[in-house]
Formats: sequence, C-alpha cells, structure tokens
Amino acid sequence: MIFLTEVDRLGALLSDATAGNFSKAAYTQLSQVPFHSMFTQSILGILRNRHAENTHLLEHDCVFSDECLVLYVGTNFTIEIYHWLYSDTGIHDHNFNGAFQCLEGEDHQIEFHFQNEREVFEGLEAGRLIEVNNQIIRPGDTQMIRNQDHFIHAVAHAPSTWNICIRTRADKKQILKAYHTEGFRYALRKDREEKLLEKELHELALESLDSPDLLHVFHMLGTKPGHHDIRKKVDALLVERHAIPYLSIAENTSRYLNDLGRLAKSY
Repeated sequence: MIFLTEVDRLGALLSDATAGNFSKAAYTQLSQVPFHSMFTQSILGILRNRHAENTHLLEHDCVFSDECLVLYVGTNFTIEIYHWLYSDTGIHDHNFNGAFQCLEGEDHQIEFHFQNEREVFEGLEAGRLIEVNNQIIRPGDTQMIRNQDHFIHAVAHAPSTWNICIRTRADKKQILKAYHTEGFRYALRKDREEKLLEKELHELALESLDSPDLLHVFHMLGTKPGHHDIRKKVDALLVERHAIPYLSIAENTSRYLNDLGRLAKSY
C-alpha cells in the first residue's frame, strides 16, 4: 500500500539525521510527500493494523489526541498519525523535534515568542507572550516542530482533523511548559498528580496578581479531595520567597490578605 510504503521510505531516509538537524530534515522530507492525497478513511483498517504491530516498541503514550496510530518506530524517532474529533490546545511547547502535515480537516495555529523578564518563583516565569504568526494549516501543509521555546503554539483543530507527524523520542530531561496569555509560563511535571498540583498552584499565583482577596480560592483548594496540602504549600512558598510571616487564614485573615495584596503589587 503506497501510503505505508512512503512512510517506510521516509523512516529509512531519516535514520541518519542528527539530533540537531532533525526538525529541518523531517520538514524537508515530509513536505515533499503528498500524504494528504493518499489518505482516505478506507485505509484506516490497514493503518490500525500497523499500529497494533508497533505498540510493544513504544516508549510513550499519546495523550494529546483522540486517536494515535504509530506507523513507524525508528531508533530515535517515530512516525505517527493523530486524530482529533474536536479540540483546542492550550499554549505550550514541546520536548521533541520533528514536523507534521495535515491530512484532513484544518488546524488553526497561533505561534508565539516568550520574552522572559523575571522568575516569580521556581517553575513560574513572568514576561511577555508575543504572537508571531497566525495561520490555517490545511491538507498538504507541513509545519516544522522545534523543541522547548523554539516553537510555542496553540492549535484549534476542526472537527475530525487528521495529521501525520514525524517526531523524535521525548527528551525526558526537558520540562514541558504551558503559557498564559497574560505573559506567564509554568513548568509541567512528569508525574500526573504532581502536575495537577503544580498547575493549580501556579494558577493560584496568577490569580494573586489580579486580586489580593484569595480567601475563597484558598478555601476551595484546601477542601478539594487530595489537594488539602495546597494551602500549606502556598503559605510555605510565600514565607520562603518573600519573607512574609506565616499566619494561617483562620488565625488572622485580615493581615494575611494585606500581605497578599502587598505581594501582588511587588510583582
């Protein structure tokens, strides 16, 4: 079948690509193959069979699309197909290099540059998030992917969009980051539960910049199942980073909120 023949040919061509040049090599090769013209719903059964043959070779799970089909597993990279029924991503970067081509549907992509200005606390940085490109990626269009803040984007997928992607294996030493439109970025941790805790902690810090009155937020997080320690984490963080005397909300709400207000203004 010509689709898989081309996939295997690309895999062989890219087997010698160096890590530093992989994004460019993947983009160059992928942009020359009109996979979109070969892709039809009728070949999905064959593609899914190929995926079933490769699953025992995978070192990562596909968690950002509704369906992931792994068609080629190389030494340091894979060739995969992603299917989105309908989804919008947040603003994010990547811990891999590569390229993707739209097969069916549309990807509305906005690219950004992050200009870091200061560290609010470990894992949360403040600066400016600048839009640098806004485009519709249609069938046949190819996009290069570079790791970390070399390629920051958000994507809105049209209903039932299919993309083919060539990507290196994730570099586990690189921490993925999510970005906030107000000019912040925060680190996403590997462990899922830890990631949820960190994400809520960082979002809480963002809220503190807009309003010093966080009593209801602290109360909400402090009573959520599994998140009872977040309030203590924030208290400890304020003490460590800003030398604010530790006072529980119950002990002295007024002084605590005044300290938060002063902290927000200091940012």
